Amino acid sequence: MLKLEKKSDNRPVNVKMRMNSRICTPTFLRALAIAVGIHLMGYLIFHVKPFNVGSFETIFPPVQVNIDMQQMLNGGVLANLEGEGQSTAAILEPKSSVPTIPLLSTPEMKRELAYPREKTVKRNPFQHMEENLDYLTLENLSPPQPKKGRRIKVSAFGNLSNKEIVAEGWEGKKLFRRHAFEERNTQYLATYDVKVEDRTGKIFWHQQHEPLEKKKLNVLAEKVLENLLFDRDPNGFISEGQIEIVFTISEQER
Repeated sequence: MLKLEKKSDNRPVNVKMRMNSRICTPTFLRALAIAVGIHLMGYLIFHVKPFNVGSFETIFPPVQVNIDMQQMLNGGVLANLEGEGQSTAAILEPKSSVPTIPLLSTPEMKRELAYPREKTVKRNPFQHMEENLDYLTLENLSPPQPKKGRRIKVSAFGNLSNKEIVAEGWEGKKLFRRHAFEERNTQYLATYDVKVEDRTGKIFWHQQHEPLEKKKLNVLAEKVLENLLFDRDPNGFISEGQIEIVFTISEQER
């Protein structure tokens, strides 16, 4: 609708045209639909329920208070706890486990008032050493004597310590026929790194740490290793360890 008015003949007529803005435009309707859709989606996904107080249990029994109006007028009020009983500390304790834990036995504490009396020293510390020789024996001062017939001792260490030695490899007179052995002796130690085949119980590789001073003892040690026999293990493969051979030679062999 266009309306023109002319108020004076001398003034020009100005015509202005503008569009009338509408509320229900397509853009507004599209935005409204999107907003309503978002709210409906949130309402369908998230369910809101009122807080239900009745579903919770209280650990204390309900309290009932009886008031006598006559006593209230006189200035005194009496409250009695009634119901399941008075609340105790046991109500707050957790329930026992099933099965219950057995009680641990605690040792009985004893208190002894009688103390043993100290014994006096029999020996006089200010006595001369030569006068106190009766407390010492000459056998303890002398070097240990080896057993008869035990001139060579073989010991296994490492993984071989769990294996039983069936034959030490020195039994028989052929190994030490040319060597003189007496009761009073001196010992020599030969140490070897060895590898044993478990199925046969024999040594197939050995290496000496340090050779002995006496060459004939080194030769004798080689013969002992050749004849040394361990317990067989059909399920085993190879065991490694150390072998120590102790020789006892006489004074004449030095």
